[in-house]
Amino acid sequence: MNEKHIAFIEKYLQCFNATRAYLEVYPNSTYDSARKSSSELLAKPDIQEVLKARYSELVMTDDEYYALLTERARDTSNPSLQLKALELIGRTRGKFIDRQDITSAGQSISLADYLNGINQAKKKNPGITTLE
Repeated sequence: MNEKHIAFIEKYLQCFNATRAYLEVYPNSTYDSARKSSSELLAKPDIQEVLKARYSELVMTDDEYYALLTERARDTSNPSLQLKALELIGRTRGKFIDRQDITSAGQSISLADYLNGINQAKKKNPGITTLE
C-alpha cells in the first residue's frame, strides 16, 4: 500500500464518498476514471482491512454510547442535559412508546378474532376489499 492509498483511505473516512476521495487524492483524474478506480481500491483486501480498523477506531461502540449517556444523566450541573440523557436512555431501553394503538383500544386481540372481524365486515359490506 502506498502513500496515496493511505491518503485515499483518510479522505474516504471523512466523506464516505469514494469518488470524491479519489478525486482529492488524484486531482488530475476524470470523474469516470475516479469512479472506476475508487471502486477497485475499495475492493482490495488490504484497503478493506485498513478501512475496517480505522473505522472501528472512529465509531463509538454501544458500551461507549451508554457510558457517555450515563455520565451525562448523573451530572447534576446541567439539568436540561441531564434530562435529555435520561430521555435517550429510556428510549433506547424501550421505556417510552411513541405510537398509540387505535385499533384495539389497548386490548389484546387474537389473530382468529381479527380475521373473524374482517369476515363479518365483508359480509355486511361486500364492497370491502382486503389483501389476500
